[in-house]
Amino acid sequence: MAAGHADNFCPARPRFVSYMVEWCRTRWPQDETMAQDPNRCHDHADSSQGRLPGPNAAKICIKTYRQPHTGTYQVRNLLEIKTACIMVLLESVMTLKGGDVAPQFELLGIDDERHNIKEYDDYDGLLVIFMCNHCPYVKAKLEAIKEIHNKFKDKIAVVGINSNDATKYPDDSFDSMKAIAEEKGLKFDYLVDETQEVARRYGATCTPDPFLFDKQRRLVFHGRLDDARSPDDTATEKTMIKNIERLLSGDAIEKDFDPSIGCSIKWRTDD
Repeated sequence: MAAGHADNFCPARPRFVSYMVEWCRTRWPQDETMAQDPNRCHDHADSSQGRLPGPNAAKICIKTYRQPHTGTYQVRNLLEIKTACIMVLLESVMTLKGGDVAPQFELLGIDDERHNIKEYDDYDGLLVIFMCNHCPYVKAKLEAIKEIHNKFKDKIAVVGINSNDATKYPDDSFDSMKAIAEEKGLKFDYLVDETQEVARRYGATCTPDPFLFDKQRRLVFHGRLDDARSPDDTATEKTMIKNIERLLSGDAIEKDFDPSIGCSIKWRTDD
């Protein structure tokens, strides 16, 4: 990769994420060769360059080995490279603050019915989770989400919302949402946010990105489902269950923001 393209490749700069994804797709359409430094790893946290700081910095590593005769570098695993390029990790960002009222929505569900926030008024709480089908961080949390729904389904409405651009990411299409729900036994409402306006209103950034609201639909907690930070980790604390129990018992939740982490929401672009 030419040095002049390094900034454009940086996945920690949101305006270049789509460019980076397209670059990866077109760079390796058929072959597995590229001319670039081996084992290049991007972990940008330089706010002076307009990049996201600290834990919100996206990470991407390209693993290659040098071919001795051609002088080029070959991707060890083409699928690994494409996945790495597309999967930009982000943490939740605090846009809604504790006490803020849940933004309205009316969205199509996998039951082919439209659902709006008012229909959950009879519940003591509302858990809105921005999620998708393909993200490994969501896949790793599906059992945790199902546990929450099964444990509190009479008191807490659980609503999943998929805001990803299904045109560029067909695994997140509406039909795929239906298939995943059937395959994984998801019994809560799973809605599609085609315009992405709902995700923007909530300030959602990653999948999963959960928001817990009380009976009056005031935000009481925004953040992680549990303390497992990667798909391979085992949770030792069920953070969301603990906070829901505190909400239902009338006890204060210790902190209203404890960021989740996952794949970035795949925003639509004009190109």
